[in-house]
Amino acid sequence: DADGQPPRHAEFDPSRVDRLAALLKSADQYAAIGSAMPPLANVGGALRYPARLVARAVLYGARFLTDRQAQLNVVVLHALRVLTDAVARLERGASAEDRADALGLDLLQAGLMEEFRGSRAVVSERLRVYLPLMREIEAGARALPVVDLGCGRGEWLELLREDGWPARGVDANRVFVEQCRARGLVVTRDEALAHLRGLPGSSLAAVTAFHLVEHLHFETLVELIDEIVRVLCPGGLMILETPDPANLRVAGFSFHCDPSHHHPIPSPLLKFVAAARGLHGVYVLPLHPSDSTPTDGDQPVPALSEHFDGPQDYAVVGRKA
Repeated sequence: DADGQPPRHAEFDPSRVDRLAALLKSADQYAAIGSAMPPLANVGGALRYPARLVARAVLYGARFLTDRQAQLNVVVLHALRVLTDAVARLERGASAEDRADALGLDLLQAGLMEEFRGSRAVVSERLRVYLPLMREIEAGARALPVVDLGCGRGEWLELLREDGWPARGVDANRVFVEQCRARGLVVTRDEALAHLRGLPGSSLAAVTAFHLVEHLHFETLVELIDEIVRVLCPGGLMILETPDPANLRVAGFSFHCDPSHHHPIPSPLLKFVAAARGLHGVYVLPLHPSDSTPTDGDQPVPALSEHFDGPQDYAVVGRKA
């Protein structure tokens, strides 16, 4: 009743069932909305409300548990399950995909690429450096597909198609996926590691990833390389391109223009991991030096030039034995 005391009689009141059902519906809607929201700054504060709902549901249900109202047991148990799930979902926080949907990050990421990575024509021209490496793959493997992880707008996939490779892409960004499909490219919307795990062993001629690994935690990076080694055919090729933190302009500024970057990866580290996880003939390919050279008066300063105007990116290249 209104003063919070237990009811004075045990008469069955259908309106109470309706009120309990409304409570369940509200709690379930709250949980569903909460799961699509960005992570809350104060999770403890956020959990107080659903926890209060759980407590009220238990008390409310207990008031009905008389001999004449046993039919409400199922409803109350459902209340506990729904509200407990709501608390659990809030504790886990929203998934990455839910946050992207809520904030429109897919579209923003596409805009960032256009602004800071360069136009399609610029990126496509830069990627041509890898075509000779692809042509070194043994003829017997050319019938096997190539998978480009984090394929973005699909520039590399188009080059591969022009060169006669059966290529397909993988990207988690729905904007990029739609752009690629509009160009007739075969692209799957998926996370890179999850996609590789679903492929059979020794089934690919090459796996490429351009500006993907800097988005990953180190443990995920190691797992990714392990999966690449597993799915490559003997003699298959891996190419991983990423920003080069040896260039201080990159490490100190341009790398951070993409807020989804996790951390820069020094080339000796990525080369070591690739070799340690089973690739052979691993080497580093320096890419895209700066157009400018710092000077001291009229004389260039080689030490500064090396650290400020050296390669802005690099690729680690390796093959499966």
